[in-house]
Amino acid sequence: MELKSTLDPTNKLLRSWNPTGDPCTGSFEGVACNGKGLSGTLSPAIAELKCLSGLYLHYNSLSGEIPRELTNLAELSDLYLNVNNLSGTIPPQIGNMAALQGL
Repeated sequence: MELKSTLDPTNKLLRSWNPTGDPCTGSFEGVACNGKGLSGTLSPAIAELKCLSGLYLHYNSLSGEIPRELTNLAELSDLYLNVNNLSGTIPPQIGNMAALQGL
């Protein structure tokens, strides 16, 4: 709550932050917790989520390669796969994804 008071001293923006809440349940606006303990691989079926704009899978235990099919997601603007056990090369087509931020 001390952080809240310094970021929003007039209590106009972060009203969802409260002393009895849990920031990792999604109830604190603007706060996301890292990792959900996920393991396994990222399936090429991810490409079926045509309207996906953000994929936040960082801080887990995913393994295997990043599927090339991920690059078919034209609306994907946020992609977080860091801090996993992924292997192989990053599909070069990721560099051509127009909506992806930070390229």
